[in-house]
Amino acid sequence: MYLTAAELAQLTGYQPNQFARMRRWLKDHGWPYEDPGAGGCPRVWREYHDQRMSGTAPARATVAANDASTTPNRARLQALQNGRKKKIG
Repeated sequence: MYLTAAELAQLTGYQPNQFARMRRWLKDHGWPYEDPGAGGCPRVWREYHDQRMSGTAPARATVAANDASTTPNRARLQALQNGRKKKIG
């Protein structure tokens, strides 16, 4: 569901243990992510990564990284991943 630390390292150009630098790169380049806490690896949705790399997702996030609207709707993402078309609030 999320990119691994090694995949994030490849995306950002930083070592797999340089989480703060990865988070800064993601923020600077408009990639939404979840931060699991101090010192933790940022979590980027694999589906978003794939869309972004294929050109089907917006090139930059349109809201601030600390805005609540950047937090993924887990229920909606799970529904999309499972192929359901159920509308979730």
